[in-house]
Amino acid sequence: MKKWFAWILVLAMLAVSLTACGEKAVKLDLSDYANALFRGADGEGSARGDFDYTGFEHAILEGAVETGFNLSTIVKFESAMTVTVSPDSGLQNGDRVTVTVTYDKDVAKEAGLKITGYKKTVTVEGLGGASGSAGSADPESALIELDAFDPASWNTAGGITVSYEGISPYGYLEVKNSLPAEDPLSRVGYQFSETQKVHEGDTVTVTPYFTANSMKKEYRFREESGTYTVGAVDHYLMQVSELDAGTVSSLKRSAEQTAAQSVSGILEFQTAADYKGFYNGEAVTVLSNQAGNKVYAFRSPDGFLEALAIPCYLTVSVTEPDWMDNPQTYSYDLVFLCTVGNLVVHRDGSFTANDAELRSKGTADTEGMLLENLKTWYTDPIVETADFAG
Repeated sequence: MKKWFAWILVLAMLAVSLTACGEKAVKLDLSDYANALFRGADGEGSARGDFDYTGFEHAILEGAVETGFNLSTIVKFESAMTVTVSPDSGLQNGDRVTVTVTYDKDVAKEAGLKITGYKKTVTVEGLGGASGSAGSADPESALIELDAFDPASWNTAGGITVSYEGISPYGYLEVKNSLPAEDPLSRVGYQFSETQKVHEGDTVTVTPYFTANSMKKEYRFREESGTYTVGAVDHYLMQVSELDAGTVSSLKRSAEQTAAQSVSGILEFQTAADYKGFYNGEAVTVLSNQAGNKVYAFRSPDGFLEALAIPCYLTVSVTEPDWMDNPQTYSYDLVFLCTVGNLVVHRDGSFTANDAELRSKGTADTEGMLLENLKTWYTDPIVETADFAG
């Protein structure tokens, strides 16, 4: 049942100052405003419930002069109502059906209403002949039918297009209606049951609506709703296994280059006890530099991989400057944790990420300590260790 709430309550609130809710309740029989609408062929007719919200609210206003009313609770009461018809199919003219209004008794009391009736019996009439024409009792039968999901216009270039904007899981669905003004469908909007955090492969319900109230007097929808399935979209990396061997190799080389560059200037690193200090300007020689065959993946609370920490293992020698008394040469086995973020798998299968960035470094036995330090850069991450051979 469609509920079109009359705005007369709002106007009344502006025109008259009324109390929140009077001591005396407004007595109303809901069956006075409920009815059944019939359509279809005689013997095969169907029925649906209908409710006169305008008349109902007029009655509340008349009683409210003495008792007062609360706008929000009246709207709440109307929102909770349903009108059903039984039986509602296989009908012929002359049959008797029962119209029942279901309502929330607690909200009725809160709204200052005393419901004296909610059910009545109605005689079926106005159904068409065997040809199956719509029954004249239903005013909707005279409206022009629109197919809001006409394949000639729905989700087509230059027509009504559905697009996925952003990156999953933070992307959203958007509709653009580019039909010419003379096409009635140009004045139709679409609402999705879910718009935010919609993922590839999800199926959502689409509900059409008229963007101009005047359309309701002339048209009705063939289908009240449809479905839309989200195709391939850009998404943040979910599993390390999504990366092919070429991408893994490229990320490892980038991490190695970052690690090598970091020892060419000021070399500072952490030992298991504290910081060893730094070497500035001394001759640093990289004896070996190799990215490992594992990677630390930082999974965000929203489920995707926020960053990868690629460990690089270096052996370096540092020679003190000649001006020092008895200059020495030292050798260190170091581990560098280089991170890459903004890990996006695009809808065409390609992959992009930020360049590797050095975050932590220390002697080889501090890898676990450096990893704990790195966790503080992210919000409640789950750290997973994955194979990174390639």
